[in-house]
Amino acid sequence: MRLVIFICLLSIVSHSGFSQSKPSSWTILQQESGVDVYYKYAPCSPSHGYDKELVLLKLTNNSPDRSKYISWDLESIHDKKCFTCEYPDEYHMKLTLKPNESIEGSCKMDCTHELRIFSKFTDKDCKKNYPPLSSFNLANFVVK
Repeated sequence: MRLVIFICLLSIVSHSGFSQSKPSSWTILQQESGVDVYYKYAPCSPSHGYDKELVLLKLTNNSPDRSKYISWDLESIHDKKCFTCEYPDEYHMKLTLKPNESIEGSCKMDCTHELRIFSKFTDKDCKKNYPPLSSFNLANFVVK
């Protein structure tokens, strides 16, 4: 009986720790119709603007002979409120991946916005007081 209780407690602690982790290496988020979606948290120090933490996305088309059209609606949750849900046109994302193509977000200013999600400001000089990212979701994720 003690073993069962111990295993249950260990499972709960492990799960809660995992759900709160911020991976700094590519971690699978979802797989859909031959497309893998990965994410990671990254500290970014741009040449202009404030230092920040971003969630970067990486999408991979596993098909050797078919391009994939991908679309989704970004739901960015900060302090139990979806900051992007009020702007469906602005946060409806679309990308096309060629066969076997992989694209990934970066901290560079010229990186496409579809592959970056704002998490929080980390610059000590930043006076903006936005709540940090609690969670995010790629809603209505479609691969054609």
